[in-house]
Amino acid sequence: MDWTKKYFGGSQETPQGAEAGGSGRSAPALGRSLSFGERTRLGLSQTWYSLVETLGLQKISAVLSGVYTLPTSTDPLYLLGKRYEPIRPPAEEEEVGKDGGEGRAGAVGASASSELDERTELLAADMASRAWVTYRSGFHPMGPSGLTTDAGWGCTIRSGQMLLCNCLLVHLKGREWLRGDAEADSAEVLREVVSLFFDSPQLRHYFSIHNIVKQGRSFGIVAGHWVGPYVLCQALHKIIKMTSKMVHMNVGDQCPIALYLVAEPHGGIPTLYRSRGAEIAGAAAATPSAAVLGSHEEEEGKEEEGKEEGKEGEEEGQGRAEAEGNGPWKPLLILIPVTLGVTPKINVCYVPQILATLSMPQSVGIIGGKPGKSLYIMGSVGENVLVLDPHTLKPFHGDYASEEELAESYFCKGFSTMLCRDLDPSLALGFFCRTRADYADLYDRLDALQREHPTTAMVSLAAEPTPEGQAASADLQEFTDSKVEVEGWVM
Repeated sequence: MDWTKKYFGGSQETPQGAEAGGSGRSAPALGRSLSFGERTRLGLSQTWYSLVETLGLQKISAVLSGVYTLPTSTDPLYLLGKRYEPIRPPAEEEEVGKDGGEGRAGAVGASASSELDERTELLAADMASRAWVTYRSGFHPMGPSGLTTDAGWGCTIRSGQMLLCNCLLVHLKGREWLRGDAEADSAEVLREVVSLFFDSPQLRHYFSIHNIVKQGRSFGIVAGHWVGPYVLCQALHKIIKMTSKMVHMNVGDQCPIALYLVAEPHGGIPTLYRSRGAEIAGAAAATPSAAVLGSHEEEEGKEEEGKEEGKEGEEEGQGRAEAEGNGPWKPLLILIPVTLGVTPKINVCYVPQILATLSMPQSVGIIGGKPGKSLYIMGSVGENVLVLDPHTLKPFHGDYASEEELAESYFCKGFSTMLCRDLDPSLALGFFCRTRADYADLYDRLDALQREHPTTAMVSLAAEPTPEGQAASADLQEFTDSKVEVEGWVM
């Protein structure tokens, strides 16, 4: 099966302005090689992570970084928006469970224990089905310095790759899918999804670290230098837009999802415009090969639109129809970069809101972490967030890797946790709306959250942009579009 045809249709030296909605346009050292000191620092980072992997010191490394293993808890757990009941029973249930005596108490205790075991097994299987993208070594040389590893600088990019990879898996296989399900094309789909992130400059791996760095250069991404979530979101936005141009030019495949980047070009609280997201999803669905995407769930009653789709005027018309609740819909990934404070840790007033967003069924996680240490945040339990840590050095695997090698390299069996209040202020929230109904529900949930926290809202919402907001959005769109060039890709 040609999966791409089936599913795709056919340092801490963040540049000034890279965070808090800045454009990230100033990028010193874009074209120069790394200095001796920078190469030494990266070499030491690679040595450390190699030792950690070779000697099995991951737990010690996690403790030193302030990231701990998953604790048992009496609070419900949320993983990619899915709720799991507590994996540790309340105290009174524990007492009943300890009663090994006869009669009703013993039966209730045995039943509770069995239910708890079943919940734990389901959670473990779900955890093992989430993509884990980490540091790599031995890949194709990158940048003027010929780097062959991203150890010590690529953690934010790896966190973003995890969010995007898990979003694609949810889109193509459904949220309830678990790795190991006896479905004929599961292994092939997994390989094709993961291959999009292989560390290669070739076109078919268009979410590789090489292509993210290359296409993010105009936003300030430099091989060998740490980058923040906002700039990464700009690069991912650019790449997904480029895939649409590739389809028009018949030189590549189209990404099966659209992307709405909710960001203010000059900083400030980002505003999610209900009409704008609907227009993006509607216009993207009106491009060639996008009406039927092969997703896990096709919306009932959805019809293929028109024979002359793809013209700019018609795409805008489809977008306006979508804003009114009509027309096609392309599954939509929403990325919202935010800056929640000016200190090394987030302002604690935002903690309840972060935990609330992670419990929403549309959540596909957050690109965030500790100061200088990016993590992929996938869920929450109590006051803690669940994270996948990219700070593990794995060897590069390419197209000829075996299924066992891919499973070992791109999946793991558990998560770590950290206190939500210890997060770095720079984050990027991720949501996935497969259908128009999902988008409407997300908007309502975020609107309720905004009303609950009127003076400290993370995200502002509005049905339509004001003339000023429309102009700012156009500026950001023009800036991104001016940098979308297919010629820069390696074919």
